[in-house]
Amino acid sequence: MSKIKHTGALPFRFGDSGLEILLITARRTGRWIVPKGYWTPRLKSYQSAEKEAYEEAGIEGLIGQDAIGIYEQKSLRSSTITPIMVFPLQVTYWHGIWPEKHERRHGGSRRILPRRWWRKGLRLLIRRFTRGM
Repeated sequence: MSKIKHTGALPFRFGDSGLEILLITARRTGRWIVPKGYWTPRLKSYQSAEKEAYEEAGIEGLIGQDAIGIYEQKSLRSSTITPIMVFPLQVTYWHGIWPEKHERRHGGSRRILPRRWWRKGLRLLIRRFTRGM
């Protein structure tokens, strides 16, 4: 596997119906993804993931310092596969305004997406993360 250059956050919370996972849309394709981006060199990996969650989804919370796994995202335009180191982020606050608010959307008006909308790679990562919760 190539060297990891991207980090991401898996935002979750416990709502009335149990565990809820938040996904956002990719800018160009509209595909459902986790907030992610290039690993900011001056930050630790989990801090970079936390920064991306705020910039792309307007969320803050308790970030885990241990990665829950690697999510591989395939480009639709080429055969490039980007490995993303993913960290759990328990959402504690949602901002009304954030840097990329007008470029992305959540799974509806700030609601958490149902499991049937998760992409296969995310499903596997999430399934491992949620075991026993």
